[in-house]
Amino acid sequence: MIATSDADGKRDGYNGHAPSGRNGVAGIQGEQHRLRPYVWETGIARQFVGTGEVLDLLDCPGYFGLLGKPVPEGRGAVLESLESDRLISRDVGGKWNVLNLGAILFARDVGAFESALSRKAIRLVVYDGEGRSATVTPFPAKPEALHRQEDRLWIPLRQEWREVAGKPEESVRQHFIRHLCDNYGYALEQMAQERRTTHGHRSPRADVVIWETPKAKSANKTPVLVVECKAENVEIDIRDYYQGESYTRAAGGEFFIAHNARHTAVFRLIPGVPGEFVQINEIPKATDWGDARRLDEIRKRLRAFNRREFQDLLFRCHSILRDVHKMDPGRAFDTISKILFVKMYVERSGLHGTFTADFLDRRATTRLPSDPLVHDDLFDRTKDYYRTDDLFTGADRLEISEETFRRIVKELERFDLSKTGDDIKGLAFEKFLGSTFRGELGQFFTPCPVVDFMVNLLDPQEGELICDFPEVFDRCLTSKS
Repeated sequence: MIATSDADGKRDGYNGHAPSGRNGVAGIQGEQHRLRPYVWETGIARQFVGTGEVLDLLDCPGYFGLLGKPVPEGRGAVLESLESDRLISRDVGGKWNVLNLGAILFARDVGAFESALSRKAIRLVVYDGEGRSATVTPFPAKPEALHRQEDRLWIPLRQEWREVAGKPEESVRQHFIRHLCDNYGYALEQMAQERRTTHGHRSPRADVVIWETPKAKSANKTPVLVVECKAENVEIDIRDYYQGESYTRAAGGEFFIAHNARHTAVFRLIPGVPGEFVQINEIPKATDWGDARRLDEIRKRLRAFNRREFQDLLFRCHSILRDVHKMDPGRAFDTISKILFVKMYVERSGLHGTFTADFLDRRATTRLPSDPLVHDDLFDRTKDYYRTDDLFTGADRLEISEETFRRIVKELERFDLSKTGDDIKGLAFEKFLGSTFRGELGQFFTPCPVVDFMVNLLDPQEGELICDFPEVFDRCLTSKS
């Protein structure tokens, strides 16, 4: 039995005096009841819950694993075993009570019970390495790093080491959790991992669920954000968006995120039946939830990709490069292209949402004197991000000043390129080049319908050799790839 005491560390007990009272029997019984010590473990941690919720609240596989037994197939056998070990007790109407002992030992999430329970929760100290000189913190001191031991990864929200060999999505999930903590101000205490979105043993689990505050989580209030993660090599498609929407609606939230390390998409749910969702530009920060005006701005920051407006914007960027760095149209286009790929890298990898000048300024404040300039560092990261696409060489550089880079980023921040289709971006680039550089460079783009016709006619296959006639097949090969 676990020893417990009251808030002062004392326990009720016999005071040495004989029982008193006009009714001797009642007095003796009352005194006996008073002398009986309070057994905290048999107290109720969660009252009047259904069968499915019991199985959701308690880690039944872990319980049977400690007993060295397989999990029974029927729910009734599972509940009988829990009851026999005094982890739960029966209530009326087929309902159950989760007892303190069951909750303290096998709760999937202590935050789902009364806050007093968490103060008595077992404190797990995990040491890093073989000695006891250093304990495992939620994350290492090195930015963006995670605790690893060979093929095992430390899962802060579950307080466990997890085998991740062959499970790349777990690493993606933990990196994104750290990203939310480091860059958006969220605390682990207001998050839960693999949380069921509705009551019931077979209800789906969301990868990460976030509440407005740790207190809101403890009170089991409606979460504000749901995150669904995929492995880096798994492309996010529309079915994942619908899955994220379903999870978020089941949890009662308004915002959800789909993330796969290379791309992050943020959505807001529109109320209604069946309802819909719209993509927005940025992830709400932890401090945004208490600011109604700020949340309204986030909800309304929808940007439709307007080709003519984007063309005008690129022309202004070209003018900046021409006026400040005396670039001819060829060098200007090459530089703008590099900056656009930096922008797509940041927005698709989920580092900040929309790539903004504010993002640059914040990175500049943490830059050490020995570190590369912010724009040079970002371009190096972009080259590494697109290394399999052979877009850049190791010698490629951004040959502009940091101030010019910031001015162009400020111009471009009104658009989020991760929210547009490749065909629209291709059309925008072609339109821009046609109106800006065509006369001076003498280069022409083959219209997309003609390109599609040529590709379908040739039907080139991997491993085949193609005779590349200048200015004829270049665009076709790009389209096919």
